[in-house]
Amino acid sequence: MDVLNLLFGSAPGIGLATVAVTVAAGFVQGVTGLGFAAVFTPLVVLIAPYPHQVVVLSLFLGAVLSLGVLVQCRRDLQLPRCWPLLAGGLIGTPAGIAVLIVLPARLLMQAIAVLALLVAATGLIGLPRPFRHEQAAVGSAGLFGGFLNGSTSLGGLPPALLVSIQRWPAAHGRAALVAFNLASYLLALASVALTGTVAADIVLGGLWLLPAAALGALLGTVAARRLPDPVFRMALLGVIGASGVAALLTSLRP
Repeated sequence: MDVLNLLFGSAPGIGLATVAVTVAAGFVQGVTGLGFAAVFTPLVVLIAPYPHQVVVLSLFLGAVLSLGVLVQCRRDLQLPRCWPLLAGGLIGTPAGIAVLIVLPARLLMQAIAVLALLVAATGLIGLPRPFRHEQAAVGSAGLFGGFLNGSTSLGGLPPALLVSIQRWPAAHGRAALVAFNLASYLLALASVALTGTVAADIVLGGLWLLPAAALGALLGTVAARRLPDPVFRMALLGVIGASGVAALLTSLRP
């Protein structure tokens, strides 16, 4: 049995739970510009224990949502400031795909859980001062984020922390993060297709969840327009911390 048969061919409660998780993940994506995979991947793996297939399903849904959100906030995208983020993601994602193929999924989820919880704790204690050499810091966050995106589909954590540390305005940070996510998602999907890591029917099966994801993203986009900058930064840290807890629970599952 694969992930799609388990989600849609088993008890109705499993399918409803998956739809609810998808709506919630879409809402987070719409509010912050990232976070779909941070919510979707760990929670769906708890429902259907097929981590590698869930990662690919998450990449597909996240890419479609990111495209829609980017169209909506395209005027807020500051390319002179965020291009190193995009470049780093394009370089780091193929390396993450290679790790996804080789390393056990449990080890990957444990690593991302520890990282996410450390990042969230750092933000709650107090964000450090903005980096003086911003472009170097932005590029490093993109590189590490791309690696994590290719290996776990949770690559938004380093860019989210960077946006919070640099105190970017909410609209600019959201646009930069969604552009990063879209570029990384598309590259990861292309790499998966070329390597044959997961069958194409997993991606096509994601079409069943697109309406739920789109509904959540639409609600999140409406909510994002009313968020002041400090609340936006706290929302980012909340997404990071929640993803760490969910990833830890997933990795401890027998």
